[in-house]
Amino acid sequence: MTEPDYPAHPKVTVDADQLAMTFRPADIRVIKAITGRSPAELTQTGGDVDEGDKFQMLAFMVLRQTYPDEHTKTLWDLADQADIDVVSSPPDPSNAATTTG
Repeated sequence: MTEPDYPAHPKVTVDADQLAMTFRPADIRVIKAITGRSPAELTQTGGDVDEGDKFQMLAFMVLRQTYPDEHTKTLWDLADQADIDVVSSPPDPSNAATTTG
């Protein structure tokens, strides 16, 4: 199977308000096999966790939703070159608190 034409610098958008991600067991195994760390270890704060690894993992998870599973190592490397936009969703007006005066 040939690899698809991946963009040299993919653009990945991550919504900061929805950082909860759905992992498949295969995703966890791939991340651990490539990095030697589990996703939980990569998302810890402090310690010796590299911030770049955290964002690379986020980009990888977004790319995994777009491209086939067969090229996970390539996607991990591609995630390292991704332009990552972290955005915040606009507030939901239906959840706005009302004040009485």
